[in-house]
Amino acid sequence: MNIDKYKIPLISDEEMPQLVRKMLAIFNEYNPAVWYGNKTYRKAIEDLLQRMWPDNLVDLFNEVFNFQWKDYAPTVTNPYELSLKMSKIINYINKHG
Repeated sequence: MNIDKYKIPLISDEEMPQLVRKMLAIFNEYNPAVWYGNKTYRKAIEDLLQRMWPDNLVDLFNEVFNFQWKDYAPTVTNPYELSLKMSKIINYINKHG
């Protein structure tokens, strides 16, 4: 078991805006309505980054966007929905691989 995967990342105040921009840019590829000016989206990304590593978050984005077209999969259109539906997403991934 890789313990480092489960450690909470410590992201400095200087790094956070750059990471948030990067994550929102990735989300914007799938939904052009997601933009940096929305404080709710920025806060949701910051909260997610406090819970997981940036690389894992990018992988999660890609996973969600790949399976959301399947039947009964949780639909996510913005970072706020991603943070709200995290438990549903994890359950779906565990059930359907």
